[in-house]
Amino acid sequence: GVKRLGRKMGNWLTRNQAQELVNAASKTNLRGWRDGAMVGLLLGCGLRRSEVVGLNLDQLQSREGRWVIVNLVGKGARLRTVPVPSWSKELVDAWLRHSGVTDGKVFRQVLKGGMVQPSGVTANVVWYAVKRCAGQAGINNLAPHDLRRTCARLCHGSGGELEQIQFLLGHASVQTTERYIGSKQKLQDAVNDPTWNFGRERQRLKGSRRSRHGVLAIASFIIHYLGWQASNMFWGHLSEMLLYRASEATTFVKPTCRYQRAEVSMVKW
Repeated sequence: GVKRLGRKMGNWLTRNQAQELVNAASKTNLRGWRDGAMVGLLLGCGLRRSEVVGLNLDQLQSREGRWVIVNLVGKGARLRTVPVPSWSKELVDAWLRHSGVTDGKVFRQVLKGGMVQPSGVTANVVWYAVKRCAGQAGINNLAPHDLRRTCARLCHGSGGELEQIQFLLGHASVQTTERYIGSKQKLQDAVNDPTWNFGRERQRLKGSRRSRHGVLAIASFIIHYLGWQASNMFWGHLSEMLLYRASEATTFVKPTCRYQRAEVSMVKW
């Protein structure tokens, strides 16, 4: 068959949509606090679902004056250290404070009656947490991995370096990070913008072409004029020098003693 070119870009959120998603988590029950903390790590740190599920409390440490997740094992068993934004840490702290979790897994199962279980959560729990917050925010077709992609795009839009975003997400190849941030295709400033005005553009090109011809004509005239002036100056100076040398070549009388006869000398050029 025909080789399929291109790659599906996936979904992502704008900054305002991301803020609405974070605010949509319930602040009245344990499940809501847990959902908000999960969304905060997915969106603020760009974690995968599996990384959220396997996160331990002792991995949250203070390094260089800020909170980070250390020794995070990602895809391909690659280790990385992930900085945690202050707002994400506040959401995690709220969940830990209300749930009473002090060690082990950060996220635990919550029964319908509000009881926290010692067992950790599964990837499906993270999926439904994102779905609940997205439904309350009025956002459709949102998956946990879309928050990871949103994190990359928002970091890049805020001036983050591509290499640093690669470290944050734990990508083995920078090309994968480029796909996440969409650096190969800019939809905001698309090259085939429908507001393109062909007629006006043709007139602009004609005007610029005429102006270039005029500039070239003026430049050619100036060059020829300066060359003509320089030539006249050269030949005029040369003729004056020849006349001056010719006048010096005339015979002159060298004064001598009154008792001697005047000597006549000739200067030749």
